[in-house]
Amino acid sequence: MKELFTFTVSELGSLSGEPLPESGLELTRAATLRNAHPSSIIFATALSTERLQLLTRAHDCLLLLPTAEADSLPATIRSANVIAWVANPRLSYARIMNVVAANLVRPGRLECRGGAWISTDADIADDVLIEPGAFIDHSVSICSGTRISTGP
Repeated sequence: MKELFTFTVSELGSLSGEPLPESGLELTRAATLRNAHPSSIIFATALSTERLQLLTRAHDCLLLLPTAEADSLPATIRSANVIAWVANPRLSYARIMNVVAANLVRPGRLECRGGAWISTDADIADDVLIEPGAFIDHSVSICSGTRISTGP
């Protein structure tokens, strides 16, 4: 899976002001409970039985969890991840992701080609048809035979 950014837990704590534990764990993406990947930032606003089950799949992640529910987290989840106990996990997640976005270096710049906005670092096969009005963001790969349309 492609890395979207690289920050350690400690760097994000320092930059965001959020009460994150000191850790050299490198984080490279954000994820949801249902789509946990290693090196992800994940939050949960409550620890229901279903959410605890989903969290068993997370490992090597930063988990932003509600302080009020610290006693209900199983040791197996604690030992597999870095846990930040926060008052408002959604707000902490938003603050951290704002820091990530502000420090994200986008490798390409946008150019208008034939009425479409395309990042200079997009990898696009020669025979791809891109209609005017389309937007192709950075780090995108589009394979041969593809047509990018706009509208219905």
